[in-house]
Amino acid sequence: MSWLIENDKLVKEFSFNDLTQLTQFLQIVAVHADKTDHHPNVCIFKAKQMKVELMSHDKKAITSRDHALAKFIDDAYDEFVG
Repeated sequence: MSWLIENDKLVKEFSFNDLTQLTQFLQIVAVHADKTDHHPNVCIFKAKQMKVELMSHDKKAITSRDHALAKFIDDAYDEFVG
């Protein structure tokens, strides 16, 4: 599934086997977000699903930073779940 645009944000949902796997993946995303100083909004639901929203809050729009973070998250997810 590709990223969607909803309410001027890039949005995508990710599924995991359990909450432990989800939080391990979220840690990967968090470390990268801290390094790049660009943080996603994340919502965890049903203990195995995670919704990610990306928007550059300072620009109030989707920017190249959001697209770069989306690519990182996709690549990391593909590698993480194998």
